[in-house]
Amino acid sequence: MRLLLVISSLGGGGAERVMSRLANGWAASGVRITLATFQSAACDFFTVANSIERRSFADELNRKKSLWHNALRRTHWLRTLVQQSQPDAVISFTDRTNVLTLLAAQGLRVPVIVSERIDPTMYDPGFVWAAGRRLIYSRASAIVVQTGGIQKWAIANFPRTRSLVIPNPGPESLPAGPGNSLPQIIAAGRLTAQKGFDLLIEAFSRIAPKWPGWRLKILGEGEARTTLEAQIARLGLSSRVELPGQQADAISHISKAAVFVLSSRYEGFPNVLVEAMAAGRAVVATNCPSGPSDLVETGVNGLLVPPEDTTELAAKMDYLMAHPELRQQYGEAARRTIERLSLPRILSQWNELLRECCGEVPLKHTA
Repeated sequence: MRLLLVISSLGGGGAERVMSRLANGWAASGVRITLATFQSAACDFFTVANSIERRSFADELNRKKSLWHNALRRTHWLRTLVQQSQPDAVISFTDRTNVLTLLAAQGLRVPVIVSERIDPTMYDPGFVWAAGRRLIYSRASAIVVQTGGIQKWAIANFPRTRSLVIPNPGPESLPAGPGNSLPQIIAAGRLTAQKGFDLLIEAFSRIAPKWPGWRLKILGEGEARTTLEAQIARLGLSSRVELPGQQADAISHISKAAVFVLSSRYEGFPNVLVEAMAAGRAVVATNCPSGPSDLVETGVNGLLVPPEDTTELAAKMDYLMAHPELRQQYGEAARRTIERLSLPRILSQWNELLRECCGEVPLKHTA
């Protein structure tokens, strides 16, 4: 079987991480994979197997000394790529890329599966792209989403197109169990307003005087860095809050911290929360749309707080900081929760969808 996978880039992000893991999983079974991005392969943060054919709009046009940059040119490039690679199916990630991929595949008689990777009710891709999505998503063979809440959006907007929930896979290998940990609260993600790190810093400032030995570390990079640094300085937390940037081994940092916090205003499916739970961390997560409530059962394997409620966020962090035995209990329960998200189990769900769309199963995994 041959698959064409399309995503804007393989830079550091949740959608990019999942795409690379699925690609490598299929390639390991002998499936022929072409992975296409618009951004240069030189910007890749995640790596893929050598057996995968890596194609890049930016790199190929640079070699041709072309100045193609607009959506029409990208669509033409993708259409040519579909014709060249002759895949049994095309899988595309993220809204704008999905629109271009569906346009590119029109009339080529190849199944196209598109996947939304963030809650579309909370994120506006722009008027043109939103209109394009409304017009062309009905031509997809299937729409894959990550939570039941997002599936309701898909059913309401595209009732004639099949939609289904396939969550993201957990980490490939789990760190050691909860064990000893540093007196540290940790968070990770792009430094953007969506992730709510400003809320986390504010909440930490309220309890920091009570816990002088504790620190806050936020992994990631993004356009909000300057704003967050100014907030940290204004609150007098420069010696207590660290912004070390994006880390290739983020899971090792997370596994050493006592508490993990997801402070997002909205999500699609929070990969970093999955990783923290798989690492056996006690977690506090905002019950934002969407994803955290699919993973965290408050009082069982972690704690949920209302989004943008810094008072409650500070209170729940303080509670876990004061109760190490509860951190241990939640961490162990969290690890058990994530077992259902093993890569073989997630791949089996994708494989069943591929069987239904194109009549062929790329590989078999035992769950």
